[in-house]
Amino acid sequence: MSEGDTGDDGRVDEPVVEQSPQSNPANDLQVVQGETGEDQDDDLLPVEELRGSQVINNFYGRVDADNARFGVSISASTRRSTGPVSTDEINAIVERYVGSECFDNLIELLRTNHIALAVGTDGTGKRTGAIAGLHSVLPPGGRITALAPSTSLGELTIKPGKGYLIADRLDSGTASVQQRFEIERVRDELKRNGSYLVITLNSAGSLRRHVRDLVVEWQPPDPQLLLDRYLDDAALDDPDLELVRKRVADLVFPRTIVAIAKAATGSCQAALRALDGSSKDNVREWFDDESRTLADVLSAAAVVFAHGVPLRKFEVLLQRLLDLGTSGGGEVPAQQPRPLGEKLVQRRVSWANVEGLFTVTRDLAAGSDESDRERTVVFRSDDYREHVIAELSERYGLELWAPVRTWAREIAASTPVSEVQVQVALGLALLCRDSWGEVEESFLTPWSNGTRPERATAAYLLSWMCIDDSLAPIALDLALKWVRNGRTRQKTTAAAALGSTLGIRYQLSALTWLWHLAARGGVQTKVARQSIALLFCANTAEGEDAGGLLRFVQRGLDTAIDGGRDLPALDAVINVLAARQPDSGEAAMAAVLRNQPQNVEVAGELWAEALRSGLHRGKAIDALRNTLVALGGDERARQITGRLGDAVRASLSDGEIDLLHRSLEYEFTSADGAGLTEQVTSALLAAFLITNVR
Repeated sequence: MSEGDTGDDGRVDEPVVEQSPQSNPANDLQVVQGETGEDQDDDLLPVEELRGSQVINNFYGRVDADNARFGVSISASTRRSTGPVSTDEINAIVERYVGSECFDNLIELLRTNHIALAVGTDGTGKRTGAIAGLHSVLPPGGRITALAPSTSLGELTIKPGKGYLIADRLDSGTASVQQRFEIERVRDELKRNGSYLVITLNSAGSLRRHVRDLVVEWQPPDPQLLLDRYLDDAALDDPDLELVRKRVADLVFPRTIVAIAKAATGSCQAALRALDGSSKDNVREWFDDESRTLADVLSAAAVVFAHGVPLRKFEVLLQRLLDLGTSGGGEVPAQQPRPLGEKLVQRRVSWANVEGLFTVTRDLAAGSDESDRERTVVFRSDDYREHVIAELSERYGLELWAPVRTWAREIAASTPVSEVQVQVALGLALLCRDSWGEVEESFLTPWSNGTRPERATAAYLLSWMCIDDSLAPIALDLALKWVRNGRTRQKTTAAAALGSTLGIRYQLSALTWLWHLAARGGVQTKVARQSIALLFCANTAEGEDAGGLLRFVQRGLDTAIDGGRDLPALDAVINVLAARQPDSGEAAMAAVLRNQPQNVEVAGELWAEALRSGLHRGKAIDALRNTLVALGGDERARQITGRLGDAVRASLSDGEIDLLHRSLEYEFTSADGAGLTEQVTSALLAAFLITNVR
C-alpha cells in the first residue's frame, strides 16, 4: 500500500514505501566508533534547540499574524504535500480548471499507458494539471494519493483503481536505462490494476530519450481564460476589467493570475495595483541609484539576514558586517579610536526615511504588555526581503559576498542558539532560489557537520526551504543523503530537520528515516526520537488525524519486537507518549484522545507495550498521568479514560494486568498522583480489575 492510502476499514494507513536499510547491530557500532576525532557529547541537539523549528512551523500556521516579523510573503503551500488528496481540493481544482493542448496530451497518455511524465518550468501548473488529469481518467470516487518526490519507483506498490502523483521529482542519479526499466514495470502494474500515475519534473534530462513516448511538455494555460474562470460577478461588471485582462495576457504563472483575479474581486483597481509590481520596482530603483555605497548595500544585506532582530542587537551585527566589508571579509584590523570631532552618521534617522527599503518599528513579544515593545529593523513591505536578496545575488560579487559569508558563519556558530540563526537561515533559503549551489557548498555542507549551533542553523535552513515548492524536494533530497551516507553529525542535523516543517510536508519519508535512525544507536538516535515526537505534536496542534503516525510507530515497534530490538523502539514510543506541545506544554496525547476517538485503541496498544517493559514502565506511567491530568475530570474525560484502559488491558495477560493494576493504584492514589480527579482514577483502575478480564 502506498503512502496515505485508505484501507478497507476506512482508516488512513501510511505504510513505508521508501525502504531504509535493515539495521545491523554490528554495523551500527562501527558507525559510532568510526567517527573518531569528533566530540560525541557535542553531537546532541537538545529538544530546546529542536523546538526552534517550531518557530518556523508556527509561522507557517499563522502567516497573517507573523508576516511582518519575518519579512517574507509566503506563496507556496507549507502544509503536508503527501498523502491522500482531499475531495475538497480535487473539487476546487476541477471546478475552475483551465486546460491547454498539453492537458489533452496528458489525458491521452494516461488512457493509453496509465503513466505520464509532465515536464516543465516550476510554477506553470503541473501539479494542478496532474490532479485534474487523474480525476478525469479515474472512475467516480477514485482516490488520488500524492507521494514524496523521493519515492522509489522500484519499490512502489500499486493498489487497484487508484491515482498516484509524484510531484517535483528530482533526478535520482540512477542510470537512464534502469529508470526506463522501472517505469515500464510500474506501467505494466498500473495497467493490470486499472490505476494511473503522473510524475512531474522540471527536466527529464538524459531520461527523456528513453521515455520520450511518455513525456508531456507542459505549458501553462491561457492567462486570460484562467483569469475569467476565477473572476466574480462584481469584477465582470467593472469598467477596468479589459485593462486587467490586457495586462494579464503577458503573465505566465497560474498562481499569480489567480491572485490577480482574487484582487479583482475587490476592485479591478486593486488588481491593477497588484500588476504594477511596485515592490519589485521600488527595490530595483533603490539598487539602480548610483550613489549607493558598500555600506548601503551591506546594510540591506544585514536586514535580509537579521530581519526583525531587536535594534540593539541588530546594530552590533551590522557594525560587524561593515567591519568585515572594510577588510574584504578577512581578518578585521584593530579599530582606531574615533576623533571626538568626527561627524557621526545618523543611521537610525536614515532608516526612517520614507524612501528607504527598511525602517525601525516596535515589535510586541507574545504575552508582553506595551512597555515591553522592542524596536526592530524591518523591511517596509513584506515582499521586499525576497526582492532584495534577488538583487544582491544578481548584481554583486566577491566584494559583497565574502564579508557576508564570513559574517553569516560567525552568527551560525554563536551561542546560545537564538532567533538570529532562524533569520539567517530564512535569508539563505531565499538565496537558494538564485544560488542553490553556493548555499549548499558554503553553508549547508560545512554547517551540517559543524558545531551544535551550526547544525541547528542548517536544520532551520532546510525547514525554511519549504516556503518554495521548487526548493522543498531539494531540501528533502539533501536531508536523506545525509541520513544514508553522511557522518554522524550530518545524520543528527538531518534528524533535526526532519522533525520540523520538512517532516510535516513529507511525513512518511521523514518517519521512515527517523525510525531507522532511532533504531540504530549512537548520538543521532536521541535527536531522531525527539523529532518523531515533534512531528506527533505538529499533527495534534494542526488538528490533523494522528492515526497514521501512531500506526506507523506501532508497526515499527512490532517489527522491532520480532527482531529482538525492542528497547530502542520503546524509547521512541515513550517520546511520543510523553510529548508536550512546545507552546503550551500540554500533553499532546490528550488532544488525540479527546478529539480523535478513532485513535484511542492504537494509543492504548502503544501504552501497553511500554507498561509491559520494566525499563520503561516508570516513564510510561508518568506520561499516562500527565495525559489524564490534561484531559480533565468531566464525564467525557472519564469515558475516554475507560476506553483507553480497556485498550491497554486488551494487550496484556492476566498476570500483567494484576501487576499493572497494583502499580497504577499506588502511583495514582499517592501524593505523586496529585492533579488526577477521583472519577478519572476510578475509571482507569476499573479497567484493570481481574473481574473485568475476558
